[in-house]
Amino acid sequence: MEAHIDLSNVNGRIDHFSADLKGQRLFMAALGNHTVEIIDVQTGKRLRTLSDLAERQGLYYDASNE
Repeated sequence: MEAHIDLSNVNGRIDHFSADLKGQRLFMAALGNHTVEIIDVQTGKRLRTLSDLAERQGLYYDASNE
């Protein structure tokens, strides 16, 4: 399946991903924005933006506390 997800206001390079398989979310580092974008994979919509993050070097989602 292929889809287009609108990420308006996200500029620059996108890198580093982590997936929440159970919750069907994708965590994506928008390096140029200094943000992490949280995407609902089922609906193809942005759920939340975590902002003012400097120099992310990777993302890791830990589902062990669920």
